[in-house]
Amino acid sequence: VQTLADRGLKLAPQLGTSFEWMILDKYRAVKDPKWRYPPREEPLRRFTRASVERYAKYARFIEVWNEPDNHDFWRGTPQEYVEYLRATVSEIRKVAPNLVVANGGYCFIEPTWTGIIAREIKGLTDWQAYHSHGEVPITANAFGTMQAVHAAAGYDHPVFVNTEMGYSAWRLDFEREMAATAAQKALYCWAHGNRGALLYCSREVGGPRGGDYGFLDYTFCPRFMYGAIAALVDGYAGARFSRILREDRDLHAYEFIAGDRRLVALFAPENRDLAVTVKSDARQAQIVDAMGNASPV
Repeated sequence: VQTLADRGLKLAPQLGTSFEWMILDKYRAVKDPKWRYPPREEPLRRFTRASVERYAKYARFIEVWNEPDNHDFWRGTPQEYVEYLRATVSEIRKVAPNLVVANGGYCFIEPTWTGIIAREIKGLTDWQAYHSHGEVPITANAFGTMQAVHAAAGYDHPVFVNTEMGYSAWRLDFEREMAATAAQKALYCWAHGNRGALLYCSREVGGPRGGDYGFLDYTFCPRFMYGAIAALVDGYAGARFSRILREDRDLHAYEFIAGDRRLVALFAPENRDLAVTVKSDARQAQIVDAMGNASPV
């Protein structure tokens, strides 16, 4: 952690607790992994306090649990997750009152749970987190669901953050596609007011190898994705989102402003070949590819 902090990186810790000795008595007899189950309140509070005391100074925000609307990750009830979040947030506020807190990212596998939790935790968290994997249309659908769920729950100005944004790339020939998709989804999230997006590779999904969590740079941010996102960050540094020029199935076109530069991000989610005309009063123009290479036009 200190090595990362020394390089100016802020972390996004994800708090999760249920070691076997912590879980609620009603779940002690279960045979599947104990971490899926809600903990007792007193050890939960102690664990949270100790974690936040140690890591808050490094954190950009804290996410509480992972996908509470997914039975694979949360084997309690939706109400038990709400109680878990309330106790956790209470301890976070005591130790680091200004630290940003987000729910465990929703994935909508149990959509009824999503709605219950969002309604019950209104006012507890600063950001509303969600996950999306695959191409831009899938992220757009997930974001639309987030907007609908939180509107129905009565949120006035929810702040959305995409805390798990991946693409399945279990073969090397998928990596180029994955890199382009990561950049497209980052631009989509930015254009739609998301506070941020965290990359995730999903390299272990879809292939014959099964679970393949390994080296951090290989699994979560492999080389082509790293190159594309590094180019995106360099190219758009200091820019602010201006407006959506066009957004439909065939083409996404977003305008960003950086000083006296106008940046127009263009991409076709379904990889169609398109002819695009951009009208501008600029005296000179460049085309910049997904890896940051510029060509005058």
